Formats: sequence, structure tokens, C-alpha cells
Amino acid sequence: MQQAETRRRMAAVVRAWHESTDTQVAFAARHGVSRSKLMYWLRRSPPREARRETVTFAPVRVVGGPADEAAAIDVVLTGGERLVVRPGTSPELLQVVLAALRSAC
Repeated sequence: MQQAETRRRMAAVVRAWHESTDTQVAFAARHGVSRSKLMYWLRRSPPREARRETVTFAPVRVVGGPADEAAAIDVVLTGGERLVVRPGTSPELLQVVLAALRSAC
């Protein structure tokens, strides 16, 4: 295989791995590569945070009474971190905080 073709295949396999729920052994077997080759390609690929990720939304549960403008927004991240957005928070500040959270995850 030529180098460019190998890199394209590597990128496709790494993308598929990140979207898969298979074990490394099962995934490698299904894609016709050894586990060690899969691990090598995963190590050589850019870190996940450096790749453009698709934004996904999690289920939201509204707690308490009817929403009113004075209520704070309480965001609980999957790692258990909590972000409370109080009334009057500027959209610019919220954008900066969300960008920082995205780059840290």
C-alpha cells in the first residue's frame, strides 16, 4: 500500500474505532487489522480534542417549578462537574467558559 493510501485507511479506521463500542480485539478482527496495529494507529492519530468533534446533546431533565427569568441554569457535565449560570451572565462570558470546558474535555 502506498503511504497516502495507508494514512487514509489509518484515519478511517481510527474514526470508526472512536465511534465503535467494540473491544479493541473485536474491532481489529472485524476490520482486518491486528490489535497491535490498531494501537499503533491510535497512538499516531491526533488527540481527540484536536479533531473536530460533532456536537451531541444529552437528555435534559427540568427540575423544580415553571421556568422563570430569575432562575439560574444548572449544567451538570458527564464527569460530575457542575456549572451554574446565574441570571445576568453575559453571553460572551458563557462562550469563553464553554470554549474552555470543551478544550479541557
